[in-house]
Amino acid sequence: MQSVLRSSWHYSAWSSLICCFVVLLSLRIASAQEGSTQDVEIPLTSPSLVYTPFICNTTAVSINPSGCAVAWQISADNESASAIGPSTEVRNIIPQMFFQFQASKLHMAASSASNATINITLSSNGISLTSTFNSSMGSASIINLPQNRITLLTLSLNPSPVSTIFELTSISITIPSDANTTSLLPAPTIPRSASLPSVSTSFSAVVGATSVPPKSHASKTMIGQAVGLTVGLGLGLTLITIAIFLWWRRRRRKEDELLDKVSVAEARSEWRGSPTNFALR
Repeated sequence: MQSVLRSSWHYSAWSSLICCFVVLLSLRIASAQEGSTQDVEIPLTSPSLVYTPFICNTTAVSINPSGCAVAWQISADNESASAIGPSTEVRNIIPQMFFQFQASKLHMAASSASNATINITLSSNGISLTSTFNSSMGSASIINLPQNRITLLTLSLNPSPVSTIFELTSISITIPSDANTTSLLPAPTIPRSASLPSVSTSFSAVVGATSVPPKSHASKTMIGQAVGLTVGLGLGLTLITIAIFLWWRRRRRKEDELLDKVSVAEARSEWRGSPTNFALR
């Protein structure tokens, strides 16, 4: 009896150990599957990053500092890309950056010198989402991205009444461990609307811009033009009528004078041809 109980106990113990081993193995496999990703940092000079209106390296900045003031500037060690926010000092040009990728997460960091407000826009499969990021916060992460679809990231510096700066120090994406990084970075393309730098008019008027009058002002202008046209036509018709009347009156006067002359001549002719009817007494 004791041997039977001992055998049953050994069988139960081995069964429990096997079950624990299976559970631990399952958890290990699940954990490995969940953690099978890698973070890949994108060099700031990568052709996958498209900067607009253009980008200047340190050599270009030293040669043409005023021209590069409106552009993105890459540091000498290629560790940062900075841009000045749109203001009157940089002709209100809005710096933008575009990045196409395929990943489940994106992370970017800014230097402590950054104080510009950034519009972050994500576009994928015809859907766009936009959020505002204060670069003085230091970093931003975007999670739960559609890993099986291409996402377009657009960074746009917001206008400001004073000069601001955004200095990007790193940008990285999270992809599967067995994925080929090159295949997840398609050829860079940007929207047609971004082919030219945008111009902000929030804080200053654009030189040479034509202002559109308000609707009420336009209505008053049209009414004024109609009244002016009516008055002008009335005056014109009045002047024409007066001129015709004066011409007719002058002609009538000449005809009357001519008739008077003819009557006098006929009277004289009759007077000369008639005998004298009086006699001296």
